[in-house]
Amino acid sequence: MSFSKWKKLLLLLTLGGMTLTLSGCVRLGIDLQVNKNKTMSGTMIFALSDSLGALGGSSSSLDQGAFIDTKTKGVTVRAYAKDGYTGQEYDLKDVPLSAFNPSGKNDSFTITETPKQITVTGYMDLSDTSGGDATGSQLASMMMSSADIHVSITFPYDVTSSTGEISKDKRTVTWRPKIGEKTQLRAVASIPSASYVAYLSGVVVLIIILILLGLLLARRRKLRFQSVLQNEINEYELKSEPESHPETGSDSETE
Repeated sequence: MSFSKWKKLLLLLTLGGMTLTLSGCVRLGIDLQVNKNKTMSGTMIFALSDSLGALGGSSSSLDQGAFIDTKTKGVTVRAYAKDGYTGQEYDLKDVPLSAFNPSGKNDSFTITETPKQITVTGYMDLSDTSGGDATGSQLASMMMSSADIHVSITFPYDVTSSTGEISKDKRTVTWRPKIGEKTQLRAVASIPSASYVAYLSGVVVLIIILILLGLLLARRRKLRFQSVLQNEINEYELKSEPESHPETGSDSETE
């Protein structure tokens, strides 16, 4: 799917002599989460305002099949109608990364994973607002300037570089394309090496073992101290007991 198709649809309506006074004409919301098992979940919304639809615009004219293979298991396509927008919503659940850009020819959005990193590359080109004349260009700019467009991707690892806005936890990148600009979509999340993970796991296990040994030694010292103390108490009690003597009579018998 080429993001510029949204722009072209609006330009066609503008060139047809349709002057629109709209607060928003396009809603393109992509919210995805990359999973650790080379799959992705989330939602993608492609919708036009109902006002624009009444004038002949339709999101069904946009080919999303080049963007993702809709026949892939985990992809659900349903009608979208909310807040005055109508179009399609794509719900994704554990969809393989290979389902994106199925033809391999679309360079506007790709997601790849190697043993070292996860990379998102692509662009959203809204730089060309020419409509054939000054009026068409102005109207197209007015329409697109109020479009609700964002792309947000969450990674399972820290993002090391990106052309978008990185969240405080360094796991989510968000782009908000603007009219008249070509927005580069690029983000890289580094995958910790297996040896590094194994090293950290080993350190954690060692710390736990040392803590358990420390607790065991402390308990043994406590038991030994209690035993020695009890022995000393017993010895003291034995020494403190009075000596017993046989009773003898005070008077002797005389014949």
